[in-house]
Amino acid sequence: MTVFFDTNVLLDILDDTREHHEVALTLLQAAEKGVFRAYVTTQSFLDAAYIQTQQRKLSIETFRASVSLLSGILSVESILASDLAKANCNKQIYLRHFFAKLFRHFSRCFGDSSVLVYT
Repeated sequence: MTVFFDTNVLLDILDDTREHHEVALTLLQAAEKGVFRAYVTTQSFLDAAYIQTQQRKLSIETFRASVSLLSGILSVESILASDLAKANCNKQIYLRHFFAKLFRHFSRCFGDSSVLVYT
């Protein structure tokens, strides 16, 4: 099975003060054990870096150390500017396009028909 973690799940993993931290860690542990393949976008890492270092005032070195540990568990997918250009300005249409593209990509690359998105 393939699982996509959005920025909120990544933040839940990184920040032990967040409400869903324990659930996110349970998901991360399942991914580490090979129960499913977990993916996150490069944009989620960038967003998490901003939130953790600018809003929570975490040092960039501490954030990098955390990301280094996660890189062995989570696979990172990039979303190209061309993907965003295809999306309509309407948020619902954009989200449908974005997730449809991710599902198609995962299915094509991994031959896995079951994709879950945790948000």
